Amino acid sequence: MAEPAQPSERPSVTPPTTAPGAKPETPPVAPAGAPPIQLQAAAPAAAPASPLPAPALTAEELLAKLETADKDLRTLTANIQYVKAFPEAQGGDTHTRRGEMSFANLDPGLATGRPRRMFAVTFNELIIGETRRMESRGFVFDGSWLVERDDTAKQFFKRRVVAPGSSADPMRIGEGPLPLPIGQRRADIVGRFEVVTVSPLDAVPEGLRFAKLRALLTETHQLKLTPRSGSTQARDYTEIRLWYRTSDLLPVFAQSITPDGSKHEIFLLNTKKNEKLNESVFSTAEPSKQDGWSVDVTEFRAEAGESVETNILRSPSPNTEAARDPKAEPKPEVKPEAKPETKPEAKPETKPEAKPATEPAPKK
Repeated sequence: MAEPAQPSERPSVTPPTTAPGAKPETPPVAPAGAPPIQLQAAAPAAAPASPLPAPALTAEELLAKLETADKDLRTLTANIQYVKAFPEAQGGDTHTRRGEMSFANLDPGLATGRPRRMFAVTFNELIIGETRRMESRGFVFDGSWLVERDDTAKQFFKRRVVAPGSSADPMRIGEGPLPLPIGQRRADIVGRFEVVTVSPLDAVPEGLRFAKLRALLTETHQLKLTPRSGSTQARDYTEIRLWYRTSDLLPVFAQSITPDGSKHEIFLLNTKKNEKLNESVFSTAEPSKQDGWSVDVTEFRAEAGESVETNILRSPSPNTEAARDPKAEPKPEVKPEAKPETKPEAKPETKPEAKPATEPAPKK
Protein backbone atom coordinates (compact mmCIF):
# COMPACT_ATOMS: atom_id res chain seq x y z
CA MET A 1 0.00 0.00 0.00
CA ALA A 2 1.57 3.26 -1.13
CA GLU A 3 1.98 5.89 1.55
CA PRO A 4 0.03 9.07 0.72
CA ALA A 5 2.19 12.02 -0.25
CA GLN A 6 2.68 14.58 2.51
CA PRO A 7 2.99 18.32 1.84
CA SER A 8 6.57 19.48 2.11
CA GLU A 9 5.60 22.35 4.32
CA ARG A 10 2.53 23.69 6.01
CA PRO A 11 0.85 26.57 4.05
CA SER A 12 0.95 29.87 5.82
CA VAL A 13 -2.25 31.55 6.99
CA THR A 14 -2.56 35.31 6.29
CA PRO A 15 -4.95 37.26 8.56
CA PRO A 16 -7.59 39.31 6.73
CA THR A 17 -6.80 42.98 6.23
CA THR A 18 -9.14 45.96 6.37
CA ALA A 19 -9.07 48.61 3.66
CA PRO A 20 -7.94 52.10 4.80
CA GLY A 21 -10.84 54.18 6.10
CA ALA A 22 -13.21 51.22 6.21
CA LYS A 23 -14.80 50.09 9.44
CA PRO A 24 -13.76 46.66 10.59
CA GLU A 25 -16.38 44.00 9.99
CA THR A 26 -18.15 42.88 13.16
CA PRO A 27 -20.20 39.75 13.60
CA PRO A 28 -23.98 40.16 13.67
CA VAL A 29 -25.62 40.73 17.02
CA ALA A 30 -28.70 38.78 18.04
CA PRO A 31 -31.81 40.78 19.04
CA ALA A 32 -32.53 41.12 22.74
CA GLY A 33 -34.06 37.99 24.21
CA ALA A 34 -33.05 35.84 21.25
CA PRO A 35 -30.62 32.93 21.58
CA PRO A 36 -27.06 33.78 20.54
CA ILE A 37 -26.20 33.23 16.91
CA GLN A 38 -23.99 30.21 16.34
CA LEU A 39 -21.12 30.96 14.01
CA GLN A 40 -20.37 27.82 12.01
CA ALA A 41 -16.71 26.82 12.09
CA ALA A 42 -15.03 25.59 8.96
CA ALA A 43 -14.94 21.78 8.74
CA PRO A 44 -11.46 20.43 9.51
CA ALA A 45 -9.63 18.86 6.62
CA ALA A 46 -9.75 15.05 6.64
CA ALA A 47 -6.53 13.56 7.93
CA PRO A 48 -4.82 11.19 5.51
CA ALA A 49 -5.21 7.51 6.39
CA SER A 50 -2.22 6.13 8.24
CA PRO A 51 -0.36 3.34 6.46
CA LEU A 52 -1.11 -0.09 7.90
CA PRO A 53 1.74 -1.90 9.65
CA ALA A 54 3.18 -4.79 7.70
CA PRO A 55 2.65 -8.35 8.96
CA ALA A 56 5.48 -9.48 11.22
CA LEU A 57 5.46 -13.09 9.97
CA THR A 58 4.86 -14.87 6.69
CA ALA A 59 2.03 -17.36 6.40
CA GLU A 60 4.44 -20.28 6.57
CA GLU A 61 6.13 -18.91 9.69
CA LEU A 62 2.86 -18.23 11.49
CA LEU A 63 1.34 -21.62 10.62
CA ALA A 64 4.46 -23.37 11.89
CA LYS A 65 4.25 -21.50 15.20
CA LEU A 66 0.50 -22.14 15.59
CA GLU A 67 1.02 -25.88 15.16
CA THR A 68 3.04 -26.05 18.39
CA ALA A 69 1.51 -23.10 20.25
CA ASP A 70 -0.91 -25.33 22.17
CA LYS A 71 1.58 -28.02 23.20
CA ASP A 72 1.36 -26.96 26.86
CA LEU A 73 -2.29 -25.87 26.68
CA ARG A 74 -4.55 -28.00 28.89
CA THR A 75 -7.52 -25.69 29.49
CA LEU A 76 -8.68 -22.31 28.27
CA THR A 77 -11.56 -20.16 29.46
CA ALA A 78 -12.79 -16.81 28.16
CA ASN A 79 -15.76 -14.51 27.88
CA ILE A 80 -17.17 -14.91 24.39
CA GLN A 81 -19.15 -12.54 22.21
CA TYR A 82 -20.70 -13.78 18.98
CA VAL A 83 -22.00 -11.20 16.49
CA LYS A 84 -23.97 -11.98 13.35
CA ALA A 85 -24.55 -9.10 10.93
CA PHE A 86 -27.25 -9.86 8.35
CA PRO A 87 -26.94 -8.44 4.81
CA GLU A 88 -29.19 -5.58 3.72
CA ALA A 89 -31.28 -7.99 1.65
CA GLN A 90 -32.20 -9.76 4.92
CA GLY A 91 -32.92 -6.60 6.89
CA GLY A 92 -29.40 -5.56 7.89
CA ASP A 93 -29.96 -6.40 11.58
CA THR A 94 -27.17 -7.29 13.98
CA HIS A 95 -27.57 -10.03 16.61
CA THR A 96 -25.13 -10.24 19.49
CA ARG A 97 -24.84 -13.15 21.91
CA ARG A 98 -22.65 -13.03 25.02
CA GLY A 99 -21.55 -15.80 27.32
CA GLU A 100 -18.65 -18.02 28.37
CA MET A 101 -16.36 -20.47 26.59
CA SER A 102 -14.40 -23.41 28.04
CA PHE A 103 -11.88 -25.57 26.22
CA ALA A 104 -9.94 -28.66 27.32
CA ASN A 105 -7.08 -30.46 25.61
CA LEU A 106 -6.77 -33.87 27.27
CA ASP A 107 -4.09 -36.55 26.91
CA PRO A 108 -3.94 -38.31 23.53
CA GLY A 109 -6.26 -41.23 23.04
CA LEU A 110 -4.78 -44.66 22.41
CA ALA A 111 -6.59 -45.06 19.10
CA THR A 112 -5.68 -41.77 17.42
CA GLY A 113 -2.57 -40.57 19.24
CA ARG A 114 -4.03 -37.05 19.18
CA PRO A 115 -5.35 -35.04 22.13
CA ARG A 116 -9.00 -35.32 22.95
CA ARG A 117 -10.31 -31.80 22.45
CA MET A 118 -13.54 -30.65 24.09
CA PHE A 119 -15.33 -27.33 24.23
CA ALA A 120 -18.42 -25.81 25.79
CA VAL A 121 -20.00 -22.48 24.88
CA THR A 122 -22.93 -21.08 26.82
CA PHE A 123 -24.64 -17.90 25.67
CA ASN A 124 -26.91 -16.26 28.24
CA GLU A 125 -27.61 -12.85 26.70
CA LEU A 126 -29.08 -11.84 23.33
CA ILE A 127 -29.03 -8.30 21.93
CA ILE A 128 -31.02 -7.41 18.80
CA GLY A 129 -30.80 -3.71 17.95
CA GLU A 130 -31.73 -1.85 21.14
CA THR A 131 -33.45 -4.88 22.68
CA ARG A 132 -31.60 -6.95 25.24
CA ARG A 133 -32.93 -10.13 26.81
CA MET A 134 -31.63 -13.06 28.82
CA GLU A 135 -31.71 -16.23 26.75
CA SER A 136 -29.72 -19.39 27.49
CA ARG A 137 -28.39 -21.41 24.58
CA GLY A 138 -25.23 -23.46 24.21
CA PHE A 139 -23.03 -25.93 22.37
CA VAL A 140 -21.00 -28.77 23.90
CA PHE A 141 -18.55 -31.15 22.25
CA ASP A 142 -17.15 -33.94 24.44
CA GLY A 143 -14.79 -35.47 21.88
CA SER A 144 -17.47 -37.54 20.19
CA TRP A 145 -20.92 -36.05 20.69
CA LEU A 146 -21.99 -32.55 19.66
CA VAL A 147 -24.91 -31.05 21.56
CA GLU A 148 -27.02 -27.98 20.83
CA ARG A 149 -29.15 -26.98 23.79
CA ASP A 150 -31.82 -24.28 23.96
CA ASP A 151 -32.88 -23.83 27.59
CA THR A 152 -35.52 -21.24 26.72
CA ALA A 153 -37.38 -23.48 24.27
CA LYS A 154 -36.36 -26.68 26.15
CA GLN A 155 -34.92 -28.25 23.01
CA PHE A 156 -31.96 -30.64 23.11
CA PHE A 157 -30.27 -31.98 19.99
CA LYS A 158 -27.45 -34.49 20.39
CA ARG A 159 -25.53 -36.02 17.51
CA ARG A 160 -22.45 -38.18 17.33
CA VAL A 161 -20.22 -36.36 14.85
CA VAL A 162 -17.00 -38.35 15.34
CA ALA A 163 -17.07 -42.06 14.65
CA PRO A 164 -15.30 -44.33 17.17
CA GLY A 165 -11.58 -44.39 16.38
CA SER A 166 -11.79 -41.33 14.11
CA SER A 167 -9.71 -38.18 14.61
CA ALA A 168 -12.23 -35.74 13.10
CA ASP A 169 -12.29 -32.41 14.89
CA PRO A 170 -15.30 -30.04 14.95
CA MET A 171 -12.91 -27.29 16.07
CA ARG A 172 -11.11 -27.29 12.74
CA ILE A 173 -11.68 -23.98 11.00
CA GLY A 174 -14.68 -24.19 8.67
CA GLU A 175 -16.10 -27.41 10.15
CA GLY A 176 -17.80 -26.77 13.48
CA PRO A 177 -20.81 -24.67 14.47
CA LEU A 178 -18.53 -21.92 15.83
CA PRO A 179 -15.13 -20.84 14.47
CA LEU A 180 -12.92 -21.33 17.57
CA PRO A 181 -9.36 -21.03 16.18
CA ILE A 182 -7.53 -23.04 18.85
CA GLY A 183 -4.70 -25.47 18.04
CA GLN A 184 -4.98 -25.47 14.26
CA ARG A 185 -2.81 -27.78 12.16
CA ARG A 186 -0.91 -26.45 9.16
CA ALA A 187 -1.86 -29.36 6.87
CA ASP A 188 -5.57 -28.97 7.76
CA ILE A 189 -5.55 -25.28 6.85
CA VAL A 190 -3.36 -25.34 3.74
CA GLY A 191 -5.26 -28.28 2.28
CA ARG A 192 -8.56 -26.42 2.32
CA PHE A 193 -7.63 -22.72 2.13
CA GLU A 194 -5.31 -20.32 0.38
CA VAL A 195 -3.49 -18.62 3.26
CA VAL A 196 -1.79 -15.22 3.56
CA THR A 197 -0.77 -13.03 6.47
CA VAL A 198 -1.95 -9.43 6.34
CA SER A 199 -1.63 -6.37 8.54
CA PRO A 200 -3.30 -6.78 11.97
CA LEU A 201 -5.62 -3.87 11.12
CA ASP A 202 -6.44 -4.95 7.56
CA ALA A 203 -10.25 -4.92 7.04
CA VAL A 204 -10.78 -3.41 10.53
CA PRO A 205 -12.92 -0.26 10.21
CA GLU A 206 -11.61 3.09 11.42
CA GLY A 207 -13.46 5.64 13.52
CA LEU A 208 -14.33 6.21 17.16
CA ARG A 209 -16.80 3.33 17.23
CA PHE A 210 -14.03 0.82 16.41
CA ALA A 211 -11.24 2.42 18.45
CA LYS A 212 -11.32 -0.27 21.15
CA LEU A 213 -11.31 -3.08 18.61
CA ARG A 214 -8.35 -1.57 16.77
CA ALA A 215 -6.47 -1.18 20.05
CA LEU A 216 -7.23 -4.82 20.92
CA LEU A 217 -5.95 -6.09 17.57
CA THR A 218 -2.85 -3.93 17.23
CA GLU A 219 -0.57 -6.51 18.87
CA THR A 220 -1.80 -9.51 16.88
CA HIS A 221 -1.02 -11.63 13.84
CA GLN A 222 -3.79 -11.88 11.23
CA LEU A 223 -4.37 -14.84 8.92
CA LYS A 224 -6.64 -14.42 5.92
CA LEU A 225 -8.10 -17.69 4.59
CA THR A 226 -9.81 -18.04 1.22
CA PRO A 227 -11.52 -21.42 0.59
CA ARG A 228 -10.07 -23.42 -2.26
CA SER A 229 -12.35 -23.86 -5.25
CA GLY A 230 -14.49 -26.97 -5.03
CA SER A 231 -13.94 -27.51 -1.30
CA THR A 232 -16.72 -27.94 1.25
CA GLN A 233 -15.68 -24.64 2.82
CA ALA A 234 -16.15 -22.81 -0.52
CA ARG A 235 -19.88 -23.55 -0.31
CA ASP A 236 -20.13 -22.08 3.19
CA TYR A 237 -17.62 -19.20 3.27
CA THR A 238 -16.09 -16.57 1.01
CA GLU A 239 -13.33 -15.79 3.49
CA ILE A 240 -12.25 -16.37 7.09
CA ARG A 241 -9.92 -14.12 9.11
CA LEU A 242 -8.19 -15.10 12.36
CA TRP A 243 -6.31 -12.91 14.84
CA TYR A 244 -3.78 -14.32 17.36
CA ARG A 245 -1.97 -12.46 20.14
CA THR A 246 1.69 -11.91 19.36
CA SER A 247 2.69 -12.67 22.97
CA ASP A 248 1.37 -16.25 23.24
CA LEU A 249 -0.52 -16.95 19.97
CA LEU A 250 -3.83 -17.37 21.78
CA PRO A 251 -6.87 -16.50 19.64
CA VAL A 252 -8.48 -13.10 20.11
CA PHE A 253 -10.87 -12.55 17.23
CA ALA A 254 -12.33 -14.51 14.30
CA GLN A 255 -14.42 -13.28 11.41
CA SER A 256 -16.12 -15.19 8.61
CA ILE A 257 -18.23 -14.08 5.65
CA THR A 258 -20.74 -16.38 3.98
CA PRO A 259 -21.82 -16.34 0.31
CA ASP A 260 -25.09 -14.55 1.16
CA GLY A 261 -23.12 -11.64 2.65
CA SER A 262 -23.69 -12.46 6.33
CA LYS A 263 -20.77 -11.65 8.62
CA HIS A 264 -19.99 -13.70 11.73
CA GLU A 265 -17.58 -12.45 14.40
CA ILE A 266 -16.30 -14.07 17.58
CA PHE A 267 -14.42 -12.19 20.31
CA LEU A 268 -12.56 -13.96 23.12
CA LEU A 269 -11.91 -11.68 26.10
CA ASN A 270 -10.43 -12.17 29.58
CA THR A 271 -8.69 -15.34 28.43
CA LYS A 272 -7.30 -17.61 31.18
CA LYS A 273 -4.98 -20.51 30.51
CA ASN A 274 -4.57 -23.86 32.30
CA GLU A 275 -7.00 -23.21 35.15
CA LYS A 276 -8.82 -26.12 36.75
CA LEU A 277 -12.17 -26.93 35.14
CA ASN A 278 -15.09 -28.99 36.37
CA GLU A 279 -15.66 -31.86 33.93
CA SER A 280 -19.41 -31.35 34.22
CA VAL A 281 -18.97 -28.32 31.96
CA PHE A 282 -18.52 -30.75 29.05
CA SER A 283 -21.43 -33.02 29.95
CA THR A 284 -23.65 -34.14 27.09
CA ALA A 285 -26.15 -35.93 29.35
CA GLU A 286 -29.71 -35.74 28.12
CA PRO A 287 -32.34 -33.82 30.13
CA SER A 288 -35.50 -35.59 31.23
CA LYS A 289 -38.43 -35.56 28.85
CA GLN A 290 -40.67 -35.61 31.90
CA ASP A 291 -39.52 -32.04 32.61
CA GLY A 292 -40.93 -30.85 29.31
CA TRP A 293 -37.79 -31.22 27.20
CA SER A 294 -37.80 -32.18 23.55
CA VAL A 295 -34.83 -34.53 23.12
CA ASP A 296 -33.42 -35.70 19.80
CA VAL A 297 -30.43 -38.08 19.69
CA THR A 298 -28.80 -39.22 16.43
CA GLU A 299 -26.02 -41.76 16.10
CA PHE A 300 -23.12 -41.20 13.71
CA ARG A 301 -23.98 -41.74 10.11
CA ALA A 302 -21.99 -40.91 7.01
CA GLU A 303 -23.90 -41.25 3.81
CA ALA A 304 -22.26 -42.64 0.72
CA GLY A 305 -19.78 -40.13 -0.68
CA GLU A 306 -20.14 -37.82 2.32
CA SER A 307 -17.04 -36.57 4.09
CA VAL A 308 -16.69 -36.34 7.84
CA GLU A 309 -16.59 -32.54 7.42
CA THR A 310 -20.07 -32.53 5.88
CA ASN A 311 -21.33 -34.77 8.69
CA ILE A 312 -20.03 -32.29 11.27
CA LEU A 313 -21.35 -29.25 9.42
CA ARG A 314 -24.86 -30.69 9.24
CA SER A 315 -26.80 -28.85 11.93
CA PRO A 316 -27.74 -31.05 14.90
CA SER A 317 -31.10 -29.35 14.93
CA PRO A 318 -33.65 -30.43 12.31
CA ASN A 319 -34.99 -26.87 12.31
CA THR A 320 -31.91 -25.39 10.64
CA GLU A 321 -33.49 -22.00 9.99
CA ALA A 322 -34.29 -21.46 13.67
CA ALA A 323 -30.90 -22.78 14.74
CA ARG A 324 -28.99 -20.26 12.62
CA ASP A 325 -31.33 -17.27 12.80
CA PRO A 326 -32.67 -16.13 16.20
CA LYS A 327 -35.45 -14.22 14.41
CA ALA A 328 -36.88 -17.35 12.89
CA GLU A 329 -39.63 -18.98 14.90
CA PRO A 330 -39.74 -22.79 14.93
CA LYS A 331 -42.26 -23.89 12.39
CA PRO A 332 -44.74 -26.50 13.58
CA GLU A 333 -44.75 -29.72 11.68
CA VAL A 334 -47.78 -29.84 9.43
CA LYS A 335 -49.09 -33.27 8.67
CA PRO A 336 -51.45 -33.83 5.75
CA GLU A 337 -55.02 -34.59 6.72
CA ALA A 338 -55.77 -38.27 6.75
CA LYS A 339 -58.23 -39.10 4.04
CA PRO A 340 -60.78 -41.88 4.69
CA GLU A 341 -59.79 -45.04 2.98
CA THR A 342 -62.16 -45.83 0.16
CA LYS A 343 -62.51 -49.27 -1.26
CA PRO A 344 -63.43 -49.73 -4.90
CA GLU A 345 -67.02 -50.80 -5.46
CA ALA A 346 -67.36 -54.52 -5.96
CA LYS A 347 -68.42 -55.27 -9.47
CA PRO A 348 -70.68 -58.27 -10.09
CA GLU A 349 -68.74 -61.21 -11.33
CA THR A 350 -69.47 -61.96 -14.94
CA LYS A 351 -68.74 -65.27 -16.47
CA PRO A 352 -67.74 -65.46 -20.09
CA GLU A 353 -70.41 -66.82 -22.40
CA ALA A 354 -69.89 -70.46 -23.34
CA LYS A 355 -68.95 -70.76 -26.93
CA PRO A 356 -69.90 -73.88 -28.89
CA ALA A 357 -67.06 -76.21 -29.36
CA THR A 358 -65.75 -76.32 -32.86
CA GLU A 359 -63.76 -79.16 -34.26
CA PRO A 360 -60.73 -78.29 -36.26
CA ALA A 361 -61.28 -78.51 -39.97
CA PRO A 362 -60.11 -81.81 -41.33
CA LYS A 363 -56.80 -81.61 -43.15
CA LYS A 364 -56.90 -82.43 -46.76
